[in-house]
Amino acid sequence: MTALGVAFTGVAAGVSAGLSVLCWPRRPHRQARQRLARLTPRAEETATGRAELIRRLRRNPWTTARRSRQLAEASARICPEAAELLAACLAAGAEPLRAAEVVASAIRPTGSLVTYAEQAAFDLSARFQEVAHLLRLGGNPITSWRPVAAEPGLRPVAEAIGRAGLSGAPPVTAIRACAQDLRRERHAASTAAARRAGVRGVAPLAGCFLPAFVLIGIIPIALGLAHRLLP
Repeated sequence: MTALGVAFTGVAAGVSAGLSVLCWPRRPHRQARQRLARLTPRAEETATGRAELIRRLRRNPWTTARRSRQLAEASARICPEAAELLAACLAAGAEPLRAAEVVASAIRPTGSLVTYAEQAAFDLSARFQEVAHLLRLGGNPITSWRPVAAEPGLRPVAEAIGRAGLSGAPPVTAIRACAQDLRRERHAASTAAARRAGVRGVAPLAGCFLPAFVLIGIIPIALGLAHRLLP
């Protein structure tokens, strides 16, 4: 076959391939749309099922208990600052209504609630805001502080304000004393938690070190002695 024949053969093969592509029957667009419509609900059902599974995993008893414990710890860290700020507002001559509003505005987090500390601060701010609403509506100056008293760390503060409302004595000194007690309790709890962490950290170390010591130090010696002593 000459070079000219090879060239004609290549040209013919290319033309035939192009014609075959042009003449190939195309799939109607309607079938493609129907297939896409069938696949879309499946994808949505899969995403919904995954979201429901994640939601159930987050709502299990262990996660709920852990979340409650972490929220309580975060709230205990915020209570001393809230008590000191309330005492400062009252010492400056502010009315209890205005002092509650200032505390609620000061500890309220900005933006989305991402961490447990922000969630605890938001809940505590809502308690002070509820107290401010009750006082604005003319509520009892003693019982209006019950939302704050529902927080375990601020119960002495609410009781001090209630006693001040009955006796007429300024509650600033009592609230500052409560804030100092809260700080001491928080410091003691942090110290105890650090000590527990040190004790708990020994267990994994012992669990990894003792088997390694037995496998590397004792078992080879025992096997060597057995090989020498036993016939």
